[in-house]
Amino acid sequence: MKHSVFHQLGADAARQVARRAVDSYVLRYAHLGAAARWTDSDHCKIAFRVHGISLSGLVALLPHEISLELDVPWVLRIFASRAIEVIDHEARSWIARADAVDAPAVAPPASAHVSAPGRMPRTNAATGDDRAPTSPRRPTW
Repeated sequence: MKHSVFHQLGADAARQVARRAVDSYVLRYAHLGAAARWTDSDHCKIAFRVHGISLSGLVALLPHEISLELDVPWVLRIFASRAIEVIDHEARSWIARADAVDAPAVAPPASAHVSAPGRMPRTNAATGDDRAPTSPRRPTW
């Protein structure tokens, strides 16, 4: 099974992200016998066991790409598409965190109030009132 995740990180940042991610997963999945060995600065051999079946593979850091090649026994290949989804999601979250650290911090204007999706804004745009919105009175029956 092969999968690649593309990114815009520099070579050093990509190495740092990959090392942190691999180290994190080796610790998280120690109960599965997870192991990793960096053969050079851009290649890591990985291995673990799932339900008594050994899996091994290689993580390779290429320019603007993190590639994973995993030897998956035919018995587990029915789970390959789900595994790729999880791997892709996890890799993108590690890359996004690295992007967030490298991105310059730009503060929103002082007059802008940001609210979470699905929530009411903290100010009334028409009047500029910054008091918390009041809820309508409930009828008393």
